[in-house]
Amino acid sequence: MPTAVASRHIVETAESPAAAQPQHLTRITYHVKKGDTLSSIAELFDTTVAKIKTWNRLSSNRITPGAKLKIMAASRGRTATSSPDSQQRNH
Repeated sequence: MPTAVASRHIVETAESPAAAQPQHLTRITYHVKKGDTLSSIAELFDTTVAKIKTWNRLSSNRITPGAKLKIMAASRGRTATSSPDSQQRNH
């Protein structure tokens, strides 16, 4: 029986390799555009609405165009395609 428990544990670890590797976070300043929602921004940066609200000390889900949000994004190719740096230079 201990063998089954050990193998179950190994299978769970294999299914979640991201948990075993430390994530490197990059701080991004995101400029809110018309039509943006916290949910759409969270999806764009592969994070959660709750985390964005915490990082920005927001008490509601309401955001306005032109607002700047701090985003702690994992250093992956995904953040590069959203080009938040170009958004900063344009404003």
